[in-house]
Amino acid sequence: MADTEFQLNDAVTVETKGGGIEKGKVAYLGPVQFAGGNDWIGIILTGPSEGKGKNNGTVKDVKYFETYHNNGMFVRSSNVKKNAKASMSKVEELRLRRAQNS
Repeated sequence: MADTEFQLNDAVTVETKGGGIEKGKVAYLGPVQFAGGNDWIGIILTGPSEGKGKNNGTVKDVKYFETYHNNGMFVRSSNVKKNAKASMSKVEELRLRRAQNS
């Protein structure tokens, strides 16, 4: 894993392949069946990044976490950084809770 140890629900920023930056919360840590390595992080996107993902936490019929359509993504830990300001707005927090409970 990268220099930083991540925990579930950590607020993070993700550097995407296209050079973009997305905001989210850690929803999964560890190996996945669709690719090698054990440094994968599942992200639930938040705020202005909502809906810019590639999945709902399920990939190739394996559920790693749960969120709504196109609001989740998996990235290598080297592309993820903890937010210095880990706080979320109340609206972002409510949306995350709703997505995790649906």
